[in-house]
Amino acid sequence: MDAKTVGRGEVLEQEKIHLGNIPERWREMAEALQASDGPAAKPLNDMFSDDQERAWAKHDSLFGIGLSGGGIRSATFNLGVLQVLAGKGVLDTAHYLSTVSGGGYLGGCVHALNAAFAQGQSTESATALLKQIHYQRESVAVRHLRAYSHFLAPNGFLDQLRMFLQPFAGFVVNLLVLLTFVMSLAGAGGYLAVIWRDVMPGLGRLTGLSLHWLLGNEGSARLGDSIAHWPGTYLAAALVVVLGGLLLWLQNKKLPVRNAWARALSLGALAGLGLVFLDVQVGLAQWVRADAWGRLLYWAAVPLLAAVLIWRFRGKRFASLRGKVLLIAAGAMAPLALLWTYLALLHGVMTAAQVPEFLLGWIGWGNHTFGLFAAAGLLLVAIGLFWACGYGRSGWLRRLPVLPCPRLWLPLTCLLAIPMALWTLNAVTGWAGPAAVLSLVLLLFSVIASILGFLVNINMTAPHSFYRDRLSEAYVFQPTGDATSPDTRTWDDLKLSELTPPHARCPYPLINATMNVSRNGKDKHKEMAVRSPDFFLFSPLYVGSDLTGYCPTAEMERRDPHLNLPTAMAISGAAASSNMGDIGLGEIRMLMTVLNVRLGYWLPNPGLPKTRPSMDALHNLQLEMWGAMSKDSDFVNVSDGGHIENLGAYELIRRQCRFIILGEAEDDSDPNAKGLATMAALARLMRMVRIDLGYFIDFAPADLQALEGHDPKRCWAVGTIYYPDNRTGRILYLKAALTGGEDHVIKDYARANPAFPQESTADQFFSEQQFEAYRSLGYHVAKTALGAVS
Repeated sequence: MDAKTVGRGEVLEQEKIHLGNIPERWREMAEALQASDGPAAKPLNDMFSDDQERAWAKHDSLFGIGLSGGGIRSATFNLGVLQVLAGKGVLDTAHYLSTVSGGGYLGGCVHALNAAFAQGQSTESATALLKQIHYQRESVAVRHLRAYSHFLAPNGFLDQLRMFLQPFAGFVVNLLVLLTFVMSLAGAGGYLAVIWRDVMPGLGRLTGLSLHWLLGNEGSARLGDSIAHWPGTYLAAALVVVLGGLLLWLQNKKLPVRNAWARALSLGALAGLGLVFLDVQVGLAQWVRADAWGRLLYWAAVPLLAAVLIWRFRGKRFASLRGKVLLIAAGAMAPLALLWTYLALLHGVMTAAQVPEFLLGWIGWGNHTFGLFAAAGLLLVAIGLFWACGYGRSGWLRRLPVLPCPRLWLPLTCLLAIPMALWTLNAVTGWAGPAAVLSLVLLLFSVIASILGFLVNINMTAPHSFYRDRLSEAYVFQPTGDATSPDTRTWDDLKLSELTPPHARCPYPLINATMNVSRNGKDKHKEMAVRSPDFFLFSPLYVGSDLTGYCPTAEMERRDPHLNLPTAMAISGAAASSNMGDIGLGEIRMLMTVLNVRLGYWLPNPGLPKTRPSMDALHNLQLEMWGAMSKDSDFVNVSDGGHIENLGAYELIRRQCRFIILGEAEDDSDPNAKGLATMAALARLMRMVRIDLGYFIDFAPADLQALEGHDPKRCWAVGTIYYPDNRTGRILYLKAALTGGEDHVIKDYARANPAFPQESTADQFFSEQQFEAYRSLGYHVAKTALGAVS
């Protein structure tokens, strides 16, 4: 691990230094809380008992606020919650503000307002701008948030058009990168077929590359004509048998040896499948292109199978199974489309190779064209070999623009050494044939792929860039005058590293995301066998996770110039991603990647602070498609923090906060029982804290029962956190729930919208009525628990 990368202990120590006078802020919070007259006041005051004061005497008493995920629904509900806390003088005393996903929208707003005030760019702090003052017009901050309640398209039709066109443009770019890879494979396949037909037919048959039969006149390439045309299948079976026999023979060896050979057997089986495919692809290519009926059957097979299964498993009992089958059917379309494209291109390349006379005459073989392509190919091979050997990571080679070519291209690029030899033979003998044509195709496709892999930043081609810009405009702003002035100014370039004293005020930001790692990647940690993703943190001082270590935020901002507060907000809220932490979407992961449904972000690895890797578009897209992300790669894939924990409380408990206020507005309704609140996020938090940290969270059963069901009786609960050394902390859990005591504005909206307050997170276009209903509900819930606002 590099010296600049630190562990969690150092991160927590540095945070405490930047928090300033911790005991003073705790005393201010305690005084404000003890003055509360709400029903939550008594159980909360128990944490100030003499026993607890003695238990906490040698520990820091920290106070944190957590805002849950849930899109703009959570941001608006928690706006009402923070207005109550600001009115009671509690918001200013918080040491931490931990946010995730939609809660991070509002968190970003709080941090921007506090930074503007601390830097003298605003006359009011976040507390003054957010708190509700009766008999006065709303502050400029609240009016701005209300005006941007439909933040994805604040300017109407043109924004809606951009919302679809920008991701579509990225989809086209990504598709070009992926199809260039497929075209190169097809070119390589055709090239090998011709070479091994004309030069090395015996070697071609031995390795199972039966493509050369496409050029035969006897028609032996038809699938099933003769059992002798399946050498790859024989070789694959022999490979698996040999490896399996070795594994049985080594059963008396030590376990690591047996495990290594078991992995070799798995790789051998995978290689065997590749050899079998090389045998059958000839028949597949002919069948797919044979006639319209063949193409129709090819495309209709998966949907027809899905329809039959859905009909077979009809009824409520199989509702979840039907959904699974639909996902599998939809996800199968992407690999089938790429396979069909590969076979079609392969057939086309082979057809072109049979008529080389016109093409060869047009490009002028035998003149200087040969030398030009030969020199370019040899240079590409040399650079590829240098890069493969690791010399390209530093020094002058690192600066060559061709070096960041996708790593999968190296074997194909190195194959150009063979056409160089053939071109040399041509210069001596005057011979030229189909191999030259196919070599040229391969060269061109490899060069195109290398250029695309170097130029394309898939963070920018993804919908992330559009989503981030809209969030920045709506939530990261600074007032241009006093509290009554209607003007605001966006602060799109506000750096995370600027949110530290003296440039900003408490609470200290903790922006939670998920780092997607997989058992399909290179990670060998035992704990990742059950829970693949890891908690990932953005904060003013450090960025990173326990798996990678933590990199100083200023250093990460230097490595990735796009990283700032709006970018971190968008990453924390990247709900729709091809890889989503604990949420398994393996059936459609590849489809989502190809279609560019990718809000996730590729961030330079915090564990490699000395390197500044270039974006490798094809490699990263490949990892997304197969879900093979690793903690050791140059880039790590990060997405919505709700993909692992959606309350934003985990990091607060990990810091052993003595008091935590949680505003929870996630959509936790049971899809099979409309309106039934399950509080799944709270259960997930309790489970992870118990497993990872050894702490325990306890709520009175009666309190939780009052929060559950179709008609909850309460909208808050107080829980206890059991820390070491006989210390206990308290959680005030504020839930978006209707208990019957709300005002007419809330009830009127609820009558017209029965799903309220559990409306879909996909709804990101709030009307004025909808915005006010959620804001008022958050205000009502917090005021109900804590009592009247002073």
